[in-house]
Amino acid sequence: MTANREAFMARVRTALSAPTSHGRGAIAYAELAPLAVAKRSDAPLELLAENAAALNIQLQLAADPAAAAALIRRIAVETEAEWAQQKALVRWDDALLNELDLETALADTGLPLYRAPLAAPVDTVARDRFHRQLRSAVIGITSADYCVADTATLVLRNRPGQPGAVSLVPSVHVAVVRESQVLVDFVSLYAELAQERRRDREALTGRMTFISGPSKTGDIELVIVHGAHGPRALHLIVLRDPSA
Repeated sequence: MTANREAFMARVRTALSAPTSHGRGAIAYAELAPLAVAKRSDAPLELLAENAAALNIQLQLAADPAAAAALIRRIAVETEAEWAQQKALVRWDDALLNELDLETALADTGLPLYRAPLAAPVDTVARDRFHRQLRSAVIGITSADYCVADTATLVLRNRPGQPGAVSLVPSVHVAVVRESQVLVDFVSLYAELAQERRRDREALTGRMTFISGPSKTGDIELVIVHGAHGPRALHLIVLRDPSA
């Protein structure tokens, strides 16, 4: 067990380029940056579409914020609430989602749309109110920092107004990302994170969540069941770049 642990930690140190008893690790993030920039031009949406389908992710492209809002409105209207008396939605307080103006898009549906607070509520009443809203929400709407096409993986960091529970508690998760946030693979992701870290030492938050499809398990007779420990469905909306 000790040997296995040491071998595992050695691989982690090497990947992170951390100092070891033998000196610096073999892979430096800075060395990955040129590769990541080169792969930006590979147009990874086709790769994302292929892997998203395999993971039961509902991928849709939107030409502009209004089109993205219309897609979310359709998802909200068509989604069946298997346990809630009234369908409700909860969303991050996020610059990209603010562009969609979901409040206006959903106004005529009568569906409540709650927004996560910018800071954790201090008083018990406000905290309990948001927890009730979160538990009653059938659909949780978030953005993401990146999307890795090679594994159809969303990368989400926790910030004020962007609690991880919004992507985990509701039955349906809707994520919106810009096309420029779609990277080919994890090499590109690590290079991007390294560049962010060099620009801003606070860029890496305390928690980073990786999501590859809706919650699923095959514990019972190896039959895949969705929604066992989290959302039963994941909709990914990619907002095309203006030049696309």
